[in-house]
Amino acid sequence: MRTFYGCLIIITILLSNVFADDEQSQYSYITTSVGGRYFFLMKPDPNDLYNRENGTGICYEVTGNGEFKELWRTEGWYSFRTFFASFVEGERPKRLHHYLVRLGNWHRGSKPSADHVGVAFYKDGKLLKSYSTIDLIRNMSAVHPSVSHYEYLDNRYQPALECQYEKGNLIFKLVTIDGVHYQFDVKTGQIAESAEPNFSGTVRYEFNPNPQEISPKMYNWEIMLNEADSKNGNYEIVQITQPIKKDLTIGQATTKTLIDNGTIVPDKDGKIHFNLYIGDKEPAQNINGIGNIGQPIIFSGIGTGKGASNWIVLPGSNIYDATAIEAQISERKLSLIRFIVTNNDNEMFQTNVMLQRK
Repeated sequence: MRTFYGCLIIITILLSNVFADDEQSQYSYITTSVGGRYFFLMKPDPNDLYNRENGTGICYEVTGNGEFKELWRTEGWYSFRTFFASFVEGERPKRLHHYLVRLGNWHRGSKPSADHVGVAFYKDGKLLKSYSTIDLIRNMSAVHPSVSHYEYLDNRYQPALECQYEKGNLIFKLVTIDGVHYQFDVKTGQIAESAEPNFSGTVRYEFNPNPQEISPKMYNWEIMLNEADSKNGNYEIVQITQPIKKDLTIGQATTKTLIDNGTIVPDKDGKIHFNLYIGDKEPAQNINGIGNIGQPIIFSGIGTGKGASNWIVLPGSNIYDATAIEAQISERKLSLIRFIVTNNDNEMFQTNVMLQRK
């Protein structure tokens, strides 16, 4: 049976471009402290639900008779995501303070800017510290804008406010699109800790499902690592295959090296730069065993004269899904594509193909 993966990817990309820039209208919502006695109400401009520069935030106390008592308010901004906590501080006298964390919205434009709020911290309604997206993002090549907007957070990690009452700490955590893990001291707004990703990123990452070549494959990339990453490790391309159990948990992994580290080497400018081609429309049958299918992988180094090819062996004859992954960098790995297959016994497996640093 023919499976037109390239067509599916192209359709997905086209649809995502159609809907990617539809901004959500603003709405009122509340964020409560632990116990719910205090809360923060975020309100948009009632006359313009797309005006992010004219919102109002109000901190309320729920009194003993159930009424709402205003404590303080903020003006001149709106955020879709705020975090709120009440904290008793001091010895004699003790005093209750209310802390607010504001995240930036889906920013208009194509790149980080000093004018775009990334995260901001408030104490009792007064601004403590604000960081722009350009303050937070260290690897600008990791930002992939849509038609008129860009993301600055890695959506695989949810920002979180941690109230460590026993230690007297308020910690806020977020991860930026380039993989930097931040921890902030909410009481001061200062960065308490930041960690660079183990694999900081790519200078160039281009994916083309069907380039104008004599024999294009189903999935095709040009990838170039930055100079620091190119020199600080040996790289290989591997496939990692795992069974998917009936309860949808993932079983033990087996790893196969597809392109070894002797092939993936820096060019004369000290950068790892290569083209990669994966997949045919009709997979090869019975590769390394009856019932398996194979998809070719071809590596071509740019400026190195290095080249290699191999088979991605999939433990099943039916491809349930094949998804090209957009430059997901974490834990020294750059994921490229994931196949999900089933065999004749209806057992399901997933195979991830990735560039990894040894």
